[in-house]
Amino acid sequence: LQDRLPAALARRVRMAVGGLVLVFLGAVTVLGVQFVIFVWSQETPVLNIPLGIPSLAIPIGTLLFALHLGFMFRDYVGKRYAPGHVLEDLSAEEV
Repeated sequence: LQDRLPAALARRVRMAVGGLVLVFLGAVTVLGVQFVIFVWSQETPVLNIPLGIPSLAIPIGTLLFALHLGFMFRDYVGKRYAPGHVLEDLSAEEV
């Protein structure tokens, strides 16, 4: 869809998509932290560790996704990245 839009509008759409993804990741991070706090006093049945420890994967994972998006945002908006099929073609040529 973005490829069919004029360049300026496609850039705005990519900025909006990136912003919405960041808002979503922020919400999941906050809710994940609240969930970890909520279940921290419970223990896992087998390992007898706080249930909050494995649940930390939720906020840590979303923070890492947000960090990755932060690093890639400028290239994504400017469409300066290689699509997957181009990378596959490059790796096939190297072999």
